[in-house]
Amino acid sequence: MSKWETGLTLPDIEVLLNISWICKTSINNILESDDFIEYDADIDRSLLRLNKFLICPECKKMLKLNTQNLKTLFFECENKHRYYVIDGVVDFKTREISGEQWSLSYRNYDEYLHEHHCHGNPNNKRGLDRDDAIWKEIEKLRPRLMLDMACGTGQGIKQQIKRINWPTTVIMVDISHRILKWNKAYYSTEWKNPYVEMVYLACDGANLPILSDSVDVVFSYAGYESMQTKMLDGFREAFRVLKNGGHTIYTKSAVEDHESENSVSVK
Repeated sequence: MSKWETGLTLPDIEVLLNISWICKTSINNILESDDFIEYDADIDRSLLRLNKFLICPECKKMLKLNTQNLKTLFFECENKHRYYVIDGVVDFKTREISGEQWSLSYRNYDEYLHEHHCHGNPNNKRGLDRDDAIWKEIEKLRPRLMLDMACGTGQGIKQQIKRINWPTTVIMVDISHRILKWNKAYYSTEWKNPYVEMVYLACDGANLPILSDSVDVVFSYAGYESMQTKMLDGFREAFRVLKNGGHTIYTKSAVEDHESENSVSVK
C-alpha cells in the first residue's frame, strides 16, 4: 500500500496525468480499477479487455486475441477455434433469422440512424420514467462490467451510457452482426462517453461466449423476449455469467413477485 493511500502523503498528480495520457484512460480508472490492462496503441483497447472473460462457445476454453496481423484480428482458443473481428465486432458466426426481427429492418445505416434521431411517440413517455428508474438502479450498483442482452440498437442502455461517470465496460450482445456494426459506429461517435468502453459480440444469447461469474450487471430491454423460443436459455445464460451477488435489470417481462432483491423489473 502506498503512502498516499494511507493519508501520509499526496499522489503525484503530474505522474498520474502522464500515465492517463499514455494509456488513454482516466485517472479515476488508474486509482480505482483492479482491472487495469496493458495498452497497445495499434489495437482497440476494448478488444484487449475481452482477453479476460471471452470463452469459446464450442469448447468453453479461454479465447485470446491474436495480434500477429493487425489487419486481420481474431480470437482463438487452445483448440484452434477462431472468431474474427469484423468491423469492430467479434463475429461468432450467428445469422439473422430470415423473416424475423432485424432481417426486416434497417436496410442501411441512414435508416438505423433514423431510429436514434427520431423522438418517437410522446404517449410512450407517459407514466413511469423508465430511463430514470433504470438509472437509479445502475447508479446505486456502479457496475464495472455490464452485459446488454439481445441489445438490438441499444435503445434500452442508450440513455444510461450518457449518465455513467465511473469507468465501466458495456458488452453489447446480439445475433445480428449488421446491427452491432452500426452500433459500433454510432456509440463510438455520436453517443460516446469516455468513461464507458463498449464491446460488441455477434453471438447466440443462449450460448454466451462469456466466462461464468464475470459480469456485475446483466441488463435487458425486452431482449429476452426477442430470443423467442430461446428466451429461457437466455435467462439461464444470464444467471451463469453473473458474479455471485450480481444483479439483473430488465424491462417488459412480467414477474410473479418481487421477492428477489437482486432483480429489478421495469414495466
